[in-house]
Amino acid sequence: MMQPHKVVAATVMLSLALAYLPSRASAEAPPPLHWVGGDLGYGISSPYDDSATLGTGVLAMGQYAYRASSWVEPRGYAGLLLTFPDDEACLPTTAECEVTSKIGFLGAKGRFTIPIPYIAPFIELGVGLSLGVLKTKTESTDEYTAGAAVHIPFTLGLALGEHHEYEVEFLYLFHPNERQAGGGIGVGFMIGVAP
Repeated sequence: MMQPHKVVAATVMLSLALAYLPSRASAEAPPPLHWVGGDLGYGISSPYDDSATLGTGVLAMGQYAYRASSWVEPRGYAGLLLTFPDDEACLPTTAECEVTSKIGFLGAKGRFTIPIPYIAPFIELGVGLSLGVLKTKTESTDEYTAGAAVHIPFTLGLALGEHHEYEVEFLYLFHPNERQAGGGIGVGFMIGVAP
């Protein structure tokens, strides 16, 4: 038969071990579900036709993400795209050419990620609204919109870091009626705001 002081010692040791396990598990909390952040990059406007005409400028965007899954997440976004004519890209036969975007934009999209640790490729698709001025004037296209225009966002990129908080992406905003694709190459950072 076991002596009482050995039973007490074994009970205390078992209690401490069981108390240690939950505290260690709670120290490794799961990543937050809600994330906010922004992207900044080089902006481009390009016509749908095969013209060499481009507009170049700046792209800035803020995003909200709900990360309930490591594979799929819904996102909201809003941003600004300002591009200006690149006169050197006009074809010699074009008397006047201009492909520019001076828009604010917003919308919703879904992201599909391959959740590889530290480097996760992703693709995004959604629908949004652009507000501002879009001009697409080339040899075969002459479109001008001032006001609202529907766009389809499409993004390819990499999410980097322990919680995939850094982003490098190629963002496109396709404007079917204006026959123009705007967007650019951006880098961004996301911050977890709630568990």
